[in-house]
Amino acid sequence: MAQSVFSLKGKHIMLASNDITLTFRTVDKWGKYEYYATKAFDINDCNKNHICKEKLVGIPLYVNDVNATYNKSGKPQKLYLFLKSDANNYILQVSLGKTYYDGFKYQHKFFVSPEHLCIRYYDLDELTAFQNNMENASYYYPNSNDKCKFQKFGFNGTSMFYEYSQDGKTKQETFDSYITNISNNQYAQTPLERCFLGVKLEKDLISKCKQSIDSTLIQNFIKSFSNKEIYIKSGYGGFYQCGKIEIANTGYKTPNYEYVMLLTKDGKEKKQSVSENIIKNVVLADEYREEQRLLKEKEEREEQEQQAIFAQEEAQEKVRLIKKYGKRKAQLILDEKVEIGFTKQMCIEAWGEPQDINRTITRNSVHEQWVYGIGCYLYFEGNYLTAIQN
Repeated sequence: MAQSVFSLKGKHIMLASNDITLTFRTVDKWGKYEYYATKAFDINDCNKNHICKEKLVGIPLYVNDVNATYNKSGKPQKLYLFLKSDANNYILQVSLGKTYYDGFKYQHKFFVSPEHLCIRYYDLDELTAFQNNMENASYYYPNSNDKCKFQKFGFNGTSMFYEYSQDGKTKQETFDSYITNISNNQYAQTPLERCFLGVKLEKDLISKCKQSIDSTLIQNFIKSFSNKEIYIKSGYGGFYQCGKIEIANTGYKTPNYEYVMLLTKDGKEKKQSVSENIIKNVVLADEYREEQRLLKEKEEREEQEQQAIFAQEEAQEKVRLIKKYGKRKAQLILDEKVEIGFTKQMCIEAWGEPQDINRTITRNSVHEQWVYGIGCYLYFEGNYLTAIQN
């Protein structure tokens, strides 16, 4: 970020110091690069016309021109900065060509040139552009969920600061100035940018939130369900009064902006994040009730149809049994009852197939025990029921 004093031409600036220093890059006897700095002059040493008599720190200035003069041999003589404020014009004059020695036992000497001058200043054009972009902008510092709001820049007599509000309180932060002839390779940002490094603007977080859901989908959702009674299906379940649907910060330690809807149920309020999955499971309460009414009617209708089919089948079965076994025995079978003298087929008609059959064969007959569960048996001699154990 090395800057020449000539780069000030055409800029609106504010001096951070009335002292103009000289900075030389040198190498000590160990081969290590050092910077050697000394004052170019004292602010009070005005009789040599090094600088104008007025103290210019804190005054907004426009740099009309920066000009250096040289002698016939090319040695620099003087540097002039032509400055203008709202009320006055100033000429900042610095003598050049002097010889300075470094601090290493006079091993090197330097002839002062414009490239050695160090002027501390603030770039007002940069601050104006920044303020226009940040005017009333809300933002969050890294690893914080406390919202700040930028207000304005100011100068406290020694340094520039910016003012912002946080938690209802107004706070200030100072920041460094630019310095000509200083190369600072540690930072790629300007002094002001370093103050806002990693800052998250609220408008960027809101924009990111809007991009996370299809715009048509979310706008239709807001139009359909804001300030209406809704029903949320799936695992969320239940009827709610839906209030506003808007973008809000739901983050805990860091900001997290997303669409949320304010839900009220049984006098209790909660905020529900809106996702595409939620959108798919939300319907108007009246539509859900109507849907459930129609579904219930359908189930009742299907149940009645099944009952009618069952009654028809039962009537047909009764006719078949009466025709086959007579009215009394047919009714016993329909009532799932058996009696002594029933045939095996009649028992099967009444009780169904047995779980197991134990058979005893004698010289003149065959005896069977039909097992129908614990303690429930039918005994047959040949084809007829002779005993019931229940």
